[in-house]
Amino acid sequence: MPLGTWRGGNSARRTPVRAAFLPGGARGSARAHTVMVLMRIAALVLFCAVGVQGLRAGSHADFMPLGTAGAGAAGATLFFSYIGLGSCSTSGTANAAADSPRRK
Repeated sequence: MPLGTWRGGNSARRTPVRAAFLPGGARGSARAHTVMVLMRIAALVLFCAVGVQGLRAGSHADFMPLGTAGAGAAGATLFFSYIGLGSCSTSGTANAAADSPRRK
């Protein structure tokens, strides 16, 4: 199997590049990590900017009958229900043993 055609190929190429920053210590490694994260964010922003150019409102009429407002409302509903579930499930009690149901 040629190098780079499966997951192992990418890490095999990236490891020596990352190892080159090790002599710089933690500060050099942190800088390199920051640069790599910024490059990934820039690639995502570029991908979104190019992808938005291809959107046509008419081509999504059957897929999103309420348009982008409906998609935004659905996303907000899912987001806030997830946040609400997380806050309910992780809320602690002062006395958990006294507040939990007992077996008789």
